[in-house]
Amino acid sequence: MKNPSTKYLILLGATVLAFVLVEYFRPKPLDWRPTYANRDAIPYGTKATYELLPGLFANQPVRTVRVPVYNHLRETTLPKRSSYVFISQAVDFDENDVKHLLRYAARGNHVFIAAQRFPKTLTDTLGIQTEESVYLPKTDSLTRGLDSLTLNFTNPTLQVRSGYAFPIRELLASNFKLDSLPNIGLKRASTLGVNNRDQATFIKIPFGKGAVLLHSVPQAFTNFYVLRNPTAEYACKALSYLPDAPVFWDEYQKQGRVGEESMFRFLLSHPSLTWAYYLILATLTLFVLSHSRRRQRVIPVVEPPRNTSLEFAETIGQLYFQQGNHRDLAEKKIAHWLAFVRQQFHLPTHEFDDEFRRHLAAKSGVSRVDVDALLARVEAVRASETLSEAQLLDLNRRVEAFYQTSHA
Repeated sequence: MKNPSTKYLILLGATVLAFVLVEYFRPKPLDWRPTYANRDAIPYGTKATYELLPGLFANQPVRTVRVPVYNHLRETTLPKRSSYVFISQAVDFDENDVKHLLRYAARGNHVFIAAQRFPKTLTDTLGIQTEESVYLPKTDSLTRGLDSLTLNFTNPTLQVRSGYAFPIRELLASNFKLDSLPNIGLKRASTLGVNNRDQATFIKIPFGKGAVLLHSVPQAFTNFYVLRNPTAEYACKALSYLPDAPVFWDEYQKQGRVGEESMFRFLLSHPSLTWAYYLILATLTLFVLSHSRRRQRVIPVVEPPRNTSLEFAETIGQLYFQQGNHRDLAEKKIAHWLAFVRQQFHLPTHEFDDEFRRHLAAKSGVSRVDVDALLARVEAVRASETLSEAQLLDLNRRVEAFYQTSHA
């Protein structure tokens, strides 16, 4: 091969292809997400329950609703009598939703809500309270994973002796406080079902000519329990409290409005499209890598030029010092200092009179005594024809002290 990197690209492509094939043919893990969506056949979806509804209500039409309660009840032509069913982990109603939902029930219709959490607007309007209970599997090895939440009906014709056991790994369920149930009009709210802790989990609240039925364990209506023989009939019995009438099945609480799903969510919801998307990304990545290796030139590293001015000055200073020409070196030191004074403090340096000394001390922040001593050393250097090493060092010390003390 002309290009040595080609074999590595082929190896990388073969590795990616092998990984894709392994992931594609590997058994898919079970999806335990609680979606409660009527399109999902996963354990905690409600596809089975939704498809059973026509048979439960004498082949009455079942319509899926993907708009808020307020919009549906205001914009839809409703039959004379119908039922509105909500099955979700939590329902979210605003004040307008609750107002129109209860008006809908008061006209002779039924509202069925199965959820773990109910909106405060609804519970306050109905005057009920809920509390949550956590069910965990037993910790001993003999019964681990076999603990269950048991539900049963209060109606003798519907209940079974040992109740309906719902095996759990971990479950958060709600129940209703019986003491808080109010009188609605002339009819009293009734308990239709309880759990193994003798707490109300299924209640019916008459409202006008209709009723509101609340269930606190929505998992009982999911595929996992509807398709299991021990618990299959529980959901059917609970829904049998609704009349044989058209059913409105809410999906807005779980899926939102129609068309709200993004393109990527649609792609990722179908395995074939998902793998096609991943393959396109892998192919584009390989293409970019191969072309970047082929066309990219090596950019040489150019180091910035170094500033050697300080090194040059030190070298010149050492040369003057070694030659013993102390006076010449002192003159250069003085000239550099005077240039510093002119540049930083804007003072003329041709005459060292009292006004110059006073202004230099005021602007530099150096004491007048140190200024006078430094200028006396400068004048002494200029007046002498020769300069000793000690005098040069004293001048250098005073000049450096001025630099460090001044405000420049």
